[in-house]
Amino acid sequence: MIEVRLPLTSAQLGVWTAEHVTPGADAFRISQLIWLDGDIDTPLLERAIGVATSEADVLGLRPVEGADGLPMLHREIGPVGTATVVEHDRPDDRIRAEAWTRCHECGAGDDRFESVSVIHRRADGWAWEFATHHLLLDAYGLGLVTRRVAEVYTALVGNEPIPPRWFGAYSELEESRDTNLDDHWVQRFEAVDDITPVTFDASRQFFLTDARTHVVIPADVAESIDQLARAARVNWSDVVALGWGLYTASLVGRDAFAVRFPQMNRSGRPALTTPAMLVGAAPVVFRPNPSATVRELLQQVNSELRTAARHVAAGEKLAHIWPNGPDDYQAIPQLNIKAFDYNQSFGAIRGRQETIASGPVGFLDLMAYRDSVHGFLVDVATSDPALAASGVVDTANGFVQFLGRLGAAPDTRIASVRVIDAELALSAGPVVSVADSTVDAVIQQRASVSADALAVIDDTGTHWSYADFDARVNALAHILIERGVQVGDRVAVILPRSVDLVTALLAVIRVGAAYVPIDPEYPDQRITHILDDASPTVVITEEFLDTPAVSARLTRG
Repeated sequence: MIEVRLPLTSAQLGVWTAEHVTPGADAFRISQLIWLDGDIDTPLLERAIGVATSEADVLGLRPVEGADGLPMLHREIGPVGTATVVEHDRPDDRIRAEAWTRCHECGAGDDRFESVSVIHRRADGWAWEFATHHLLLDAYGLGLVTRRVAEVYTALVGNEPIPPRWFGAYSELEESRDTNLDDHWVQRFEAVDDITPVTFDASRQFFLTDARTHVVIPADVAESIDQLARAARVNWSDVVALGWGLYTASLVGRDAFAVRFPQMNRSGRPALTTPAMLVGAAPVVFRPNPSATVRELLQQVNSELRTAARHVAAGEKLAHIWPNGPDDYQAIPQLNIKAFDYNQSFGAIRGRQETIASGPVGFLDLMAYRDSVHGFLVDVATSDPALAASGVVDTANGFVQFLGRLGAAPDTRIASVRVIDAELALSAGPVVSVADSTVDAVIQQRASVSADALAVIDDTGTHWSYADFDARVNALAHILIERGVQVGDRVAVILPRSVDLVTALLAVIRVGAAYVPIDPEYPDQRITHILDDASPTVVITEEFLDTPAVSARLTRG
């Protein structure tokens, strides 16, 4: 028998790469619960699950490295996945918690590619939990499997023949695998090549986060959204997209509209009927005209979305041509309009879908639902430790309030729309209220009252007290001044994440200059381009800090 090995799609290759460069990552499981409000025949449900998962041939594939080091998909021999029935009643919250825990426990283990089904008994019926690896299925593929299970179970419980298999074959997706970049994205990104960067450790997105919440859109806000959509002749989802782009621009201090949109990379019947991982990216990035009205900008967003959808590409490829580099690309807020059919019938019983885990969560992600199961709600999540769970709640509530204001002002100039207790001024960057102090002032104040307290520590264990930290910052600030740095100048900082990086950034601030952070992992050509564009007065590198004269002064403080 000839061994069959298949190439990965671009989306699958992105997941595989992210796992390999982030040891211990556990955010690549996708999991859902189907709430079944009534009694079911559990043996028949187990059988239906077995039929559907065996027909979805991608669930029997596993990534392996070939002789050339490149990953391929290898077909496993034997049954696909496992199914367990829990007979004793459990509260819904406990079922959710156990499903979440399973995602964490299975997310980084050797069996992380296994598909798992658990059928839970509950007070008012049952719940079917299904989880697998994100490399194998995206949300659309998960929906296909769910629909097939419901269809097969309905036939079995009605003593009818099982409908013929309609899944497409994974091996037939060959023509849908390529997502090469075209000039569209190069031109789009060049138009915002000086976009304000956002500090974000992109590796955090590959670890499970519980910093998430959901908010139901009130009826009056929903009505204002619909009225605005009708006035501009667009969809309600375009209004949410406009709101998320403007709201997050103000939140993070971006001076442009920037939102990432996941897009299915599926064309033709085989792709539309085949469970697989085929998600691409279609970001919308542009500088709005602050004189435009809400209605005009909404129409522009609608047009930009349509254009982006015609140029779906692999997110990893887009990240590497983004002006501020891959980490900053991942800091672009994401919006996922969940336009799926979440209402499945299992015989006479209605199944209600609930997402437990949907894969990696970025800096600030929004999922918007509007269907008979969820109603109209938004789900906000973050993997940034700086945004605690309470901060996510405030962010979600503030966004919904902003949507209400946006919907009520179709003919208002966008620069006059209140976003976060401030006026949005996209021509000059968002204006937000801040305390009458600076980061530098806070550090110096802490050094004076808590000199021996821990101020900074990095992954190597290097750590400094506030007194030592303040002294090193001050010494480096004096060195920069001696090298000709003046207030308003630019200083490039090319350092890995470390205590030295924090010291350098604060020293630049203390001088009154602006730092230009550059990841030393960027390609040389990218670093050269940034340096040529920024024309910094001084470039701080590890070699610069290791210079005997500089090193000695930093050690003395």
